[in-house]
Amino acid sequence: MRNAGLGSWPERRLRMTPDRDAIWFEGRTTSHAGFAERVRRTAAGLAGLGVRHGDRVAWFSANHPSALETLFACGQLGAIWVPINARLTVPEAQYILEHSGATAVVHGCDQAAQAADLVSAVPAVRSWIAIEPPPDGAGSAQSISYERLLAEADPRPRDEPVGLEDPCLIMYTSGTTGRPKGVVLTHGNMTWNAVLVVSPDTPRDPAGIAAALRERLAGFKIPRHFLFVDGLPKTATGKIRKPDLRAQFVPQEPPSLSGR
Repeated sequence: MRNAGLGSWPERRLRMTPDRDAIWFEGRTTSHAGFAERVRRTAAGLAGLGVRHGDRVAWFSANHPSALETLFACGQLGAIWVPINARLTVPEAQYILEHSGATAVVHGCDQAAQAADLVSAVPAVRSWIAIEPPPDGAGSAQSISYERLLAEADPRPRDEPVGLEDPCLIMYTSGTTGRPKGVVLTHGNMTWNAVLVVSPDTPRDPAGIAAALRERLAGFKIPRHFLFVDGLPKTATGKIRKPDLRAQFVPQEPPSLSGR
């Protein structure tokens, strides 16, 4: 079986356009080759912490490239990504972690204090990972370094069986009138959302693409300085071609990661 979900996307872009821009973030540009390597390392690092197919991995931070890295890494493992609003209080985040059944949490530096409180409150979470150290040095001693995790991981490609019907992520509602409700989006949901974003009606400039992403992913903030640049194959007339979701995830000879 082959990975037909989001986990295959970075590998396909690596084969097609390794040197083109994948992410623009705060003045830094990452190529598709660089992004694919970081996704592979993130997946290997999470797997080394015991994350398996069907496990929930929570991401608790403001906007950061690690959001995309953990999302696609979960797709490569068959795990389920759970984004948590960075503004939530400890009790609010605790409810989502417990309700989703998360076993690993990747958190930002601004959420280090909340993570420190949540370690004892949510014992079911086995692994706490800090994207960046907090500026004041405060935080949980339980959290391991995200960059160290990636540096020590093996960036070999993997091909877990993931279908379009498999859950990709759990997006929680705001909980304004009651407890937040988890909305499950499958890999198929996310695939066709992407097809709609790159439709001929979507503006081709970065601001237009970001606006389309905001519309499709309502509830998950995507600012102008944080953009995943990608595309789908087109026909000779410029129309979007339906992606071959059965395409092999890992080729006979995995592509080189040397290009940046």
